[in-house]
Amino acid sequence: MDNVDLSWKRIPGGEAVGAKVDKLIAGFDMLHPEKSVDGLVDLYKDLMNLRDGYWRNQKLKEVYELIPQCAGLFMEATTSVPFAVQTDSLRVNYSLNNRLGANIELNKVIGVGFDTVFAKSMEKNKNISFSKTIFVPADRPVTQPYWLVNKMAEGYFNVDDQWKIGQADVDPAYNFAVQVKINGAYINYLLPVKYKFTDPVKGELYQPLVVIPSMLLKK
Repeated sequence: MDNVDLSWKRIPGGEAVGAKVDKLIAGFDMLHPEKSVDGLVDLYKDLMNLRDGYWRNQKLKEVYELIPQCAGLFMEATTSVPFAVQTDSLRVNYSLNNRLGANIELNKVIGVGFDTVFAKSMEKNKNISFSKTIFVPADRPVTQPYWLVNKMAEGYFNVDDQWKIGQADVDPAYNFAVQVKINGAYINYLLPVKYKFTDPVKGELYQPLVVIPSMLLKK
């Protein structure tokens, strides 16, 4: 397509963004991706200042995901059991690690029923681990496909939230949030709590945590 501008220049304020993208690509070190983290955060700030729009939001999402990937920032919250049973307790294990030693400060971790402020620099390849026990209330939604939440009408499913149409997987039973500070920017990551187990052949595996109702059996 001749004379069609496909560069960042077509977006108001995007010319500087395009220059930074080119610089990041040219200077990327495959053996040390953490060297690109400060530049990615700087790019993230510039994208945040652009006018709201499809490409701005799409590229903002991509840079948002690239930052922890290049930094080697490991974040997980797992359980040792596959089910969260209503009216029962559940132990959640949190683990964070700055694997490549990027300049990252862990500000806080927000989980179910707690908000822990750390405000500490994350040392290279040193685990920050802790556990919390939570109560699963009786009104916690049971994990199930969105089209089965409401009673089926004759000939069709009742779906209240139309934005869920086409959603490939169920909503996470629980989420946790991590706020980190990199190059002066506070960035929040929302991640699902997962069931983690070890397969004798495949090693460590993850599966979605599932909320199920409690059940009382009588003879």
